[in-house]
Amino acid sequence: AAKASSGDTRVTEDDVDQAYRKQIWWGAVLYELERTVSQVAIEVAASLILETEFHWRSAHVGLAVSLCFLLGVPLNELFLIIRRSLQLPDEVSARVCTMTGAASSLLLWPGLGFRLFGSDIGTVMLAEVLMFPSIRIAKGIMDAASVECSMPGTFYSQENCLVVQKMLSFTFGRFLTPPVTRWLINGHGRMSYTLAQLSMSLIGCVTVFKSTQAIRSLREWEGHSESK
Repeated sequence: AAKASSGDTRVTEDDVDQAYRKQIWWGAVLYELERTVSQVAIEVAASLILETEFHWRSAHVGLAVSLCFLLGVPLNELFLIIRRSLQLPDEVSARVCTMTGAASSLLLWPGLGFRLFGSDIGTVMLAEVLMFPSIRIAKGIMDAASVECSMPGTFYSQENCLVVQKMLSFTFGRFLTPPVTRWLINGHGRMSYTLAQLSMSLIGCVTVFKSTQAIRSLREWEGHSESK
């Protein structure tokens, strides 16, 4: 045990271990909320933009969004192949994926697609294609870490993590995100939505970076403890 700087308070090895595990647990919970908000928002936004700005029919909008989901599957597999070939650690993979999701938000910038391809349709669709698989891979890594670091018999168990994730994602994510997204686009324009989407993605980056740092620190701490 190591003495703390004040009074007789002592910080044991178990305290340090649990602090890292709790941080990883909360990271998985928060990122599930941030991922759900980002995913639902861009799905709603892409549909609304195609319908209002480009006057697509609802059937065509639904088909386009479905195709974006399907195109995300080979991109997901491509990243996994690259990850295996480069032997990227989980922490690095999660960071790369969440940064990819944040960067793809910039493709929603009004006028960007017109300057590059003659129409914003391509960049709006590309943003959706890139964001779906990238944030899903990051979520999978975060969830796996939360399972590994959960503490059975306490509040920070695997079961409670799942329950809290679903409570937050279904209330704030799936219930509130669609009307807020529509309000932003209809009332304040696509630029306001793009900035909001980018902000949420950057918050997700912060969550992933802090959580993966905690994962790395926990492994180093465990290795140090075992070597004693």
